[in-house]
Order: sequence, then C-alpha cells, then structure tokens
Amino acid sequence: MRIGCDLDGTFFMTYERMNEKHKKIFGKQLNLELILNFNLMKNPFDRFWLHQYFHDGSNYGNLETYPNAIYALLKLKESHELYFLTMRPLIKKIQEITKRSIREIFEISDDNIIFCKNFAHKLQIMREKRISVLIEDNLNSDPIPDDMMVIVLKRIWNSKKEINNPRIKVVEGWDEILKLLVAIPLKSGHRFRQPVQTRALLRVY
Repeated sequence: MRIGCDLDGTFFMTYERMNEKHKKIFGKQLNLELILNFNLMKNPFDRFWLHQYFHDGSNYGNLETYPNAIYALLKLKESHELYFLTMRPLIKKIQEITKRSIREIFEISDDNIIFCKNFAHKLQIMREKRISVLIEDNLNSDPIPDDMMVIVLKRIWNSKKEINNPRIKVVEGWDEILKLLVAIPLKSGHRFRQPVQTRALLRVY
C-alpha cells in the first residue's frame, strides 16, 4: 500500500518552533488556532511576519518531529511505500532543505517528496500515484474519494472543526496511526496483512 504524509504540523513541529521564535522576538506567542489560515489574523503585522517566516528556507532546517513520528513511519515503511506531500513554498532553498531532511531519515527517492499547491492538489497527486492513505493535520472540506482515507492528527488548529466525512479518521497521536495501519506479521514472519478495521477501506498494491 502507498501512504502519503504531510510534513508541517503532522511530522515536523514547524508551527511550535515558529511560535517559540515569535515569543523570543516579540515576547508573545501567536494564536495557533489560525495558523493554517493566518490571513484571518487581525493584526496585519502578524500576517506579514508569518508570510516572511514561512518563505525563509532557514526556518525549515533541523526541525523537531512529533513524538513517535519517525518510529511509526519507519515501521510502516517496512511493508508500505511512503510519499511525502507538502504545501511548502516552491522556493529552491526550501525544496532542497526539505528533500535533504526527509532523505536523511527515510532514505527514499526525491520522486516520493512532492510539493503541492493546495489540498485539492494533494488529492490529485494521491490519485495519480495511487496513494491510498494520507496522514494530515488539516481538516479540509474537499471531498475525499471512496477509495482513499485521510488520517488527521488532532492539533490545536483543527480541534474545533466538525467532521462529517466517513473517509476521515481523527487520531490523537502517531501511536494510534500505527495501530490503524501497521502491517501485522503472520506466523511466518515474512508476510503481512492489513488490520481488519482498515482492510475494507483501502486499496493494497
């Protein structure tokens, strides 16, 4: 099976680091509830600062990852193919840092690290690459095809959104993702099967 994973707010603690830097400079933190749509922030200076921050490649290096994220994805990589789908700016320095950071951990091809314009573009890439599952932090309203599944990690910026889509599964952390998706070894130790609760939802390649 092919699994896609978002980066910022899902795998990397990008927004937490951003808030630490903002507090160090200005003595206060920003409201992370609006971080995925910071154009709604009332203070125009905050909007300007965030735009500059996210377009500066130096802010994407040496990011911390969420607890158990590396372990979970390496475990999934043992029996599935990983793709990383991100909406980071299409700036050469950012792309280079992003690819290097992922390669150092997972030793995968650059072809499996894809820069998307928006969430709808992510779904398009999933269709083209035959990716069955997307791990995300963004509860988007775009319709999810019946043969795909989106797993959303609960964060402060999505905790107040309602979910009315059976194709979306909300989890608390990466340990839950493993329980949901990890390939379970049979007695032989060499073959794998999908957990019962997801087998009917996903296409396996």
